[in-house]
Amino acid sequence: MGYDNKESTYNNMTFEQAKRFLGFIMEDDLNFYEEYVIDLSDKEQERFFNENPDFMSEFPVGRDNIGLLKDKM
Repeated sequence: MGYDNKESTYNNMTFEQAKRFLGFIMEDDLNFYEEYVIDLSDKEQERFFNENPDFMSEFPVGRDNIGLLKDKM
């Protein structure tokens, strides 16, 4: 995988950077949505979902109902 290589970006990270990076790539789609996607405009969200068709596929909320996730209730 190249993680042993001293020139690897991964090896040049501090422990905290690596921890944050791994948390970012390992978090589930709902957390990612709440953290990064929810505040995008409707047009930007539509583009995001078009470019990432498998995003949130494990949840019963269809792309047409994604606006329900913005509801604070």
